[in-house]
Amino acid sequence: MSSPHAVTEQRISAHLAAGETQAGVALAIDSYGPSLFGYLASRLSREVAEDAFQDLCEQILLAAPRFEGRCSFRVWAFHLARGVRCKVARDPYRRRGSRLSDSQLQGLVERSARTVTAEWRRTDRQVALLQACQALAEEDQAVLLLRIDQQMSWLDVARVIFGQSQSQPELRRQAACLRKRFERTKDKLRTQLARPGGQP
Repeated sequence: MSSPHAVTEQRISAHLAAGETQAGVALAIDSYGPSLFGYLASRLSREVAEDAFQDLCEQILLAAPRFEGRCSFRVWAFHLARGVRCKVARDPYRRRGSRLSDSQLQGLVERSARTVTAEWRRTDRQVALLQACQALAEEDQAVLLLRIDQQMSWLDVARVIFGQSQSQPELRRQAACLRKRFERTKDKLRTQLARPGGQP
């Protein structure tokens, strides 16, 4: 577990162990919400991402009692976010089901959605990188964002992409494959960004 998130992870685990699911989820959304929203918004329009983010928070709340601790809560939440991201990207105009009813959690969702910004979009080169990423396959884009933007270990990237049910040897094998794929993607992006306007 990386040190920047260690204390937060311990506090979330303590809440869940005590049966304080809403408190644990509220802390997770407050801590990780901006990063999760930024991940969703990297492939979706802001309006659709805001709706998807509320879907994600509801999923986290409902699934948190079943969290087994095989990885960090942060990585587990990103795994759920990837599922939401893929589903919404396929059908961005679908109607949502129920929404969060707890006012505290709803406030956290709305605050995160309002305040989060994708740091790497702010310069011309970062805009070019975003445009380049949009042309990538979903899995390549996800790996790039998780590794560079979220600075996850390769094992954690594999957990987000493939889930936590695999054995350690299988996760290591998947992580090695993702790393090789990542290097190919980086080479492709370097070539693309070196062209005038960063166009393919």
